[in-house]
Amino acid sequence: MKQILYMIGLTIALLSTSCAQQKEIIKGKIMKQSILMKKPSFNIRISCENSSFRVYLNGEQQFEDFSRLPIALDYPANGTIVNGENELMLLMDNNTKMTSKCKVTLFVREFNDFDSPQQDILTLSYDETQKTPLSDTTKEGQYSSLNHFNKEEKGDITILAPTINKQKKSDAYESDAQFIRLKFSLPNVSPRWRFMDGKPILKKPYLDLSLIEFKKLQKEDPKITKLIEINHQIYNAAKNKDLDKLVSFFTERNREMDTAFYHKSGEVEKELREGFLEVFNDSNMKLLERSDKKWKEHDLIFRVEENNKLAYILNLLSWNYIKGEGSRNFKIKFRWDGDKWILTR
Repeated sequence: MKQILYMIGLTIALLSTSCAQQKEIIKGKIMKQSILMKKPSFNIRISCENSSFRVYLNGEQQFEDFSRLPIALDYPANGTIVNGENELMLLMDNNTKMTSKCKVTLFVREFNDFDSPQQDILTLSYDETQKTPLSDTTKEGQYSSLNHFNKEEKGDITILAPTINKQKKSDAYESDAQFIRLKFSLPNVSPRWRFMDGKPILKKPYLDLSLIEFKKLQKEDPKITKLIEINHQIYNAAKNKDLDKLVSFFTERNREMDTAFYHKSGEVEKELREGFLEVFNDSNMKLLERSDKKWKEHDLIFRVEENNKLAYILNLLSWNYIKGEGSRNFKIKFRWDGDKWILTR
């Protein structure tokens, strides 16, 4: 009798294990149907007016505009979004003379298929014409990528309540402002980009620096002096049109962008080389000059991103048209790995 009961118990246990395994298999198959687990193309749709603003994703600045004119554009986000926890952030000036509006929407579509429908994942909105300025922001809760990103109790996307933090006027940011943040998590095929785990750069937020503190860092801080030195090497390679040396600094950035946009290995480097050759060979374009004195005295404007993990020299690789207006700018950003700077974006 004991043996029979034992066999029955064993059978039930095996059936329970089998059912659990089957559920996991079914769940895995269902998740593979999600657009997030295929080849998603993440983008940020920005629509703002009557405000100077900056848009950040995971603490990296994506776009800024200080004209206060109506702005409407889409910006690619594959190279910044990660699998798991993320943060969308908006920095807006406080301006009592004008009614500010700013809406930032994260949306997804199938990669390289512009006929596929755009699906909005979440929206961060601040609108001073409304009684509650954040009322159009996506509500806190669970949402499902398998159900058109609608709210669902057991959805695979988690969105937290938005927060607002004041940013006081400083030498680094010349007006009172506010940070509006929206944290969320979602599954996707992106790896964790190296800059997300970069070492902290400054001991206080960049936007809180006084001019005296900025100058002291610029002239004396070992990290910032090394940042200026590596940028000087890159600038000289561009000035001398030394393509191989110039591109050699972009190894990590090119590798991660190949991954982010589903390219074959080396495709982004090929495009980068072509871009540099275009400006090198265009007689109507001239590299923005930085004098030897400026480099020697470290008299260059540097920026550190809001996440305190990325830094760069402003407009380092910028070619201006000699005749006519316009320029071409190659943005580069560095992470600090503990003893050296690595160009990562």
